[in-house]
Amino acid sequence: MRTRVLSLIAVALMTVALAAPAGAQGKPDGVGGGGPPSGVGDTGLYNNLSVPTLLVSAAGQSPQPYLTMGCGTAVAPGHDEQATDPDFDGYWTQKSESTWTATCGVVLAASAVIDWGDNLTGSTALKSGKTIRVEASLLAPVGAGDTGYYVEKLTDELDRYATYGTDGTTLAEAAADPGIDLPAPMTLARVWDPGAYLTIAELDKDDVVGRTVYEGVAVAEVNSAGAIVYGFNWGQKGAAPLPGSYRITFEVSTATTLTGVFDTVGDTDLPDAHTATLDIVLTASGGKNAR
Repeated sequence: MRTRVLSLIAVALMTVALAAPAGAQGKPDGVGGGGPPSGVGDTGLYNNLSVPTLLVSAAGQSPQPYLTMGCGTAVAPGHDEQATDPDFDGYWTQKSESTWTATCGVVLAASAVIDWGDNLTGSTALKSGKTIRVEASLLAPVGAGDTGYYVEKLTDELDRYATYGTDGTTLAEAAADPGIDLPAPMTLARVWDPGAYLTIAELDKDDVVGRTVYEGVAVAEVNSAGAIVYGFNWGQKGAAPLPGSYRITFEVSTATTLTGVFDTVGDTDLPDAHTATLDIVLTASGGKNAR
């Protein structure tokens, strides 16, 4: 299996964003993402969209991530004269009463590159017997005039427990500031496709795909940084992952064209314009995760 390294320059948007409201939807059991539980309407308890986003209008079963505001033009933090968080002077925090949104648009089609989770492509060994976070993001160029907001980690806790917030600095301003180390994916827009589907299957020594250990709709959520990310906790429910080689397959609808892979580390490929794969190895101890 050869690694395909494709330039982000080749990514192009295929349609013009059309503003449209975006409501909350449900989620399958045991999968992260989706909207609030039935009867819960307090949007202030959720992360605000801080990265420009394209919502692809296509057939699919993946629930749309919950948005604290309607999908349309950017709305700056503090627009409603909401005060900053008293515990974090000068910052509007995520999962609070303050709401804002990056530019968001509904499109009929889009092109994107896939960005696999850092834990899947890094040098640290992936261990069997433990829950493994499987993440993927779809990235595209930011449209002219689109606005996003730079969200910072404000506490030293683990990411999932930490507090995040923004002082209103835009992503464009952050990218131009030499004092800010803005991760490369945060300079790009995010794409959400309702036809996203995830499969994890065993892989033998000859790269022949064997037994499927998981398959289902890929569900996305707005994470603490304000970006839409597809995620699945492999092994959180059911049998824990066993040692061995596996192929992760991420598929999108025909309305979204995959033009490349953002990560160049790991055994990853694009079998066709709507499918991306990543081969990983789970070890009992030691070793590296990328074959």
